[in-house]
Amino acid sequence: MVAENGMSTYVFVYRALLYLFGSLSMILYFRVIWIVTTERRRNPLFRNFFFKIFLVEAVTDILAFLIVFFLAFVRKYRLIRAVDQYCQVHHTGIVPTFTVFMITSTRGTLYFGPLWFALNRLTTFAGKFGKKVGLAKKNHPVAIDRLHAAN
Repeated sequence: MVAENGMSTYVFVYRALLYLFGSLSMILYFRVIWIVTTERRRNPLFRNFFFKIFLVEAVTDILAFLIVFFLAFVRKYRLIRAVDQYCQVHHTGIVPTFTVFMITSTRGTLYFGPLWFALNRLTTFAGKFGKKVGLAKKNHPVAIDRLHAAN
């Protein structure tokens, strides 16, 4: 099957290892998401906006991995015959449109993720250092102060 598609065995093994490690990291990602969501009830530190952004970014990362794996990798290298046959029958219409939409929308969402983290960190630390540059209000809560207050 690999030789038919024109892909060498080394490239196939390399990409398979990437997806194996990606799958393992997604399992660890699920564990981190589980910890953050369960600790939100007990620890007020996990209720701040940073962890909300983290949860959205984590779900988007997992969806992007699954979409690229099932819609692109499996289809491109014809790893599952049922998917390949289905895509050959439905090569026009909603299936390719949905595939392109899902890949581009998750990629676009992933591009904006670091921007939201950067803006969150800027607004959080502007409260601490804003007195020098004139950015913060007088009683702006800062994440570091919350950490020290919790201990």
